[in-house]
Amino acid sequence: MDGGGVNDLWPVKKTDRELEEELKARILEKLQTGKKKGFLTYDEVNEALSDNIESSDEIDKVFDILDGKDIKVIESDDDSESLEGMEKETREKE
Repeated sequence: MDGGGVNDLWPVKKTDRELEEELKARILEKLQTGKKKGFLTYDEVNEALSDNIESSDEIDKVFDILDGKDIKVIESDDDSESLEGMEKETREKE
């Protein structure tokens, strides 16, 4: 034997609570990034979401949280320039 244990053959699955805690940590990290930049890309949000999210209601909750924190979700980083331009125009009109 090479010293590998049974867990090397059959990895221990994480509990629902452990998966939930990991998801929360990833989402909090993205919230901090989004607050700094003022936006997140859909790819960044998808990266944070766990494969274990099965319902659209759970995904909607994440987008509601982002919206509540005034974090826009955009297609790509390239779109951020047009987003910043639109926000500047809006502020100038006010």
